[in-house]
Amino acid sequence: SALEQHSPPPMRRHVASLLLLHGVAGLSLRHAAAPRTAPRAAAPSMCGILAVVNSKLSPEALRLQTLTLQRLVRHRGPDGSGIHVVETPTGARCSSVAHERLAIVDPLSGNQPLFSHDRSRSLTVNGEIYNHKQLRAELKDPTAFRTESDCEVIVHGYDEFGVDIASKLDGDFAFVILDDRTGDVYAARDPVGVNSLYMGTGLDGSTWFSSEAKPLVTGGCIDVRIFPPGHYYLARGGEEEGRLVPYYAPSWHSASAATQPL
Repeated sequence: SALEQHSPPPMRRHVASLLLLHGVAGLSLRHAAAPRTAPRAAAPSMCGILAVVNSKLSPEALRLQTLTLQRLVRHRGPDGSGIHVVETPTGARCSSVAHERLAIVDPLSGNQPLFSHDRSRSLTVNGEIYNHKQLRAELKDPTAFRTESDCEVIVHGYDEFGVDIASKLDGDFAFVILDDRTGDVYAARDPVGVNSLYMGTGLDGSTWFSSEAKPLVTGGCIDVRIFPPGHYYLARGGEEEGRLVPYYAPSWHSASAATQPL
């Protein structure tokens, strides 16, 4: 018949059947063996910081709270963790700074928080300071640095230059400095806002800073806002609320400085 004339020989039909069966089986096996994995997180590219200032918690309770919440930014810095808790001079309140480190410069000894020479000031920072060697040369205090970190110059620079240190830094940064003796708090963010920084107010009137908003929201802050680029924050000892001050004010920010008409 016409059907028999166009049908493939028995051997060819057998081989075709085996190939089809083997192909389907292989396909099903490959699908069955393929693992179901969660999407991979992006590789960390910067550190994470957290600071709680003028909390009414005890030092022990604040340490536990900070340690718990800093885990929310641990993905940013897998190479080390650090924390420093201090009571205000009056003993009525406590403050903490914490850090999750991505080691880039001086991976062996640059763990944070970093401290002033007399250890009265502590620094937690996410950033990279490009002119740190030049700033070191400008410092009057010849005391050797503890680390080779490019960021240690910030806390020593604050000792000598005060609030002007932010305007002297060439780099990207977000940091908080605590003064154990006076209770002063100084924080700053780079002029362009390359490195993220958020701030908020706790239920007890404390002031919070973090690289991400998650610790602030989880910690119960009643407001969370972006720390503006090109500003520093200063709260003197005993002040529950500090002030934000712009330190980056180039002439081109003002239309009055234009030299040519539009």
